[in-house]
Amino acid sequence: MATMMEIARLAGVSRGTVDRVLNGRGGVGPETTERILRAAAQLEYSPNKAARALSSGKRNFLIEFILFNPGKAHYYLDIRQGALSAVEELQASDVILKFRYLENWSEQEILTRLNEAVADGAAGIAVFATSAPAVVERIREITQSGIPVMTVGSEIPECGQLGFVGSNAYRAGQTAAGLIHLIQRQEIHLGVILGFRSRFYHNRRLTGLTAGLEEQGRPWSLSFVECSNDDEFDCFDIVKEQMLLHPEVNTLFLSTSSSYGACRALERLKLPKLPKVVCYDKTPGIREMLQKGVISATIGQEPVRQGRKAVLMLFDYLAFGAVPREKKIYTENKIIIRENL
Repeated sequence: MATMMEIARLAGVSRGTVDRVLNGRGGVGPETTERILRAAAQLEYSPNKAARALSSGKRNFLIEFILFNPGKAHYYLDIRQGALSAVEELQASDVILKFRYLENWSEQEILTRLNEAVADGAAGIAVFATSAPAVVERIREITQSGIPVMTVGSEIPECGQLGFVGSNAYRAGQTAAGLIHLIQRQEIHLGVILGFRSRFYHNRRLTGLTAGLEEQGRPWSLSFVECSNDDEFDCFDIVKEQMLLHPEVNTLFLSTSSSYGACRALERLKLPKLPKVVCYDKTPGIREMLQKGVISATIGQEPVRQGRKAVLMLFDYLAFGAVPREKKIYTENKIIIRENL
């Protein structure tokens, strides 16, 4: 990151003059101001948010992050890594980050973690959650009480949140349909594994997928839709059973954090020909299955960016009162195949 001293050297002025311009203190002529701003842009200068918070006397923010247990799904380890990287950037402002883990996606489990965070004195909350009515209402109550909430991963409509960061689920489903169109040249006989029916983005992905397949105009059929509860062992059993019941299936769409379990089941079955498999994320298990050719393609969701951005947006609001210009920050649906791992 460029420093004020580097900007001063490039602009041919003192560091103090640069400080006055970049912090809006005035007293600098228009030509000099313009020269300093050009130098700052050329060097891609970004102000130190932590230092600004310290100078304003705002510090010691407790941000609580509620997410699914990373021990059950590696994807959430990447979310956690992103959140921790944001805290490292903001180290000087003494941001305190505390994680609370969901053991399941039940309404009561999410409500319990939200209530624990509020009772703990959280200044801001980032949360993975479902769109169950009681959860939506509780998030609305928390935000109305003055505690900003960022929703992460799955959109939750009309809950009053500060903002959302995550994948555009419908577009992610359409992207999967496009991949299936490219890689499956035969008539499509589809099997689907969702993580949870209660998760908004799992259902939106499925809607985007079916709409995308319809738009292509190719013949296709849906043999089964099952839910794995994002559990690798459950997913293993489900895929093994369903593939034996539906030998016609030649394409699998895995909208779950337990894709590795599904792929292990395919390996165990020793089928004459593997189905084409499209899934999400880029966890170590998925990378392994891409390398082996069990997975045809996966769609990345930038989980590290999701975790980092959620914390930074909360910090900006708490420290500076900055309301996000964009309420929804969509990550990229990055297509990943074995050749570009």
